[in-house]
Amino acid sequence: GELGRTATLVVLDKSGGLVVGVGDVVADATDFADRDYFTAPRDGGGTGVYVGAPYVSRRRGDEPSITFSCRLEGADGSFQGVVAIGLRLAGVWGRLEALDVGPDGTVGLLRDDGVVLARAPRPHVLGEEVGQTATFRRMAGAERGSFIGTGFYDGVVRLYSFARVPGLPIIVVVGRATEEVLADWRQRTWIAGAVTGVICAAGIALAVVTRREGLRRAALEARLKRLSDTDGLAGLVNRRRFDELLDRAWRETVRRGTSLAVLMIDLDHFKRVNDGYGHARGDEVLRRLAQAVESCLRRPADVAARFGGEEFVVLLPDTDAAGAVDVAEAIRVATEAGTGRSETAEDIVVTASLGVAVAPPGDAPADLVARADAALYRAKAEGRNRVVVDG
Repeated sequence: GELGRTATLVVLDKSGGLVVGVGDVVADATDFADRDYFTAPRDGGGTGVYVGAPYVSRRRGDEPSITFSCRLEGADGSFQGVVAIGLRLAGVWGRLEALDVGPDGTVGLLRDDGVVLARAPRPHVLGEEVGQTATFRRMAGAERGSFIGTGFYDGVVRLYSFARVPGLPIIVVVGRATEEVLADWRQRTWIAGAVTGVICAAGIALAVVTRREGLRRAALEARLKRLSDTDGLAGLVNRRRFDELLDRAWRETVRRGTSLAVLMIDLDHFKRVNDGYGHARGDEVLRRLAQAVESCLRRPADVAARFGGEEFVVLLPDTDAAGAVDVAEAIRVATEAGTGRSETAEDIVVTASLGVAVAPPGDAPADLVARADAALYRAKAEGRNRVVVDG
């Protein structure tokens, strides 16, 4: 469509390789690591818009372009690639040359370091630098203004008006021969606004693309984090994530001088379920146990996790022994009442044994888990389907 005829959009990875291309992107042109619109965002840091010097397309050869690019960063601020919009100068020149600035007038786009991006009439040298000329120095360091100066290409005395494009390192400049200025001052102002609008539109389009890419990357990273913290069968947090949460709760318990409880839960005779009804039914029982455990937790800080096999663990911050036993007994009752039910097979009776340990400040997290595990095995030895408190 219109993008393919006038512009190109590319997303590059951190090595300069092509990830996504929209518009006239050559299929075999996959390495853009040498272009300044890639190296400047990579080396400069920050996520502002970089405007590259005019360059000649590798494919078209005679059709120069300018490029607007932004750095893509990961959550830790590391460089992840570049998103860039290439705008063909043929279209820009056409728009500039269509503007009526008089026979001796000029209109152009300059980078804020003095590189000529586009100009009408066209310059003889693509990307010529005029940063050291007296006329450009009148514009350097100012947001906008007007002055009378001599053209750095043809020596014509003109009234120059210039303005910086908000958010971009670009200066829009319009010069009219002084004898023509009073004739159509109002038209000159309209021209500057129109050119500024074109550049602002390109900047807005780039911002939208950059934001969309950033949101997509953030959503993907959040989803991967959730998957890495979750047990795929039970839907609870996994052993690795539980260890992290236990360590965090432990530090908070020590800081506040409160108590911390851990419950270890193990299904009784679970091997008989797998052997007698198959592993698919065994997996269903484990999922129902996970649901029963979660249904008995009432506070956001309470955490249930799959510890391994048919063994589960519950973390109860700021909970004493009596409170921990109440939760454990509720889990035991819920397990016996609903874990073995099935919509597609006969109901089976499944029970659980639970060990409870409560730690005041002074113990270690690993010791607390070991004590709860020891209490669990006492519950098994004393007949199963019961709650036993450590100590």
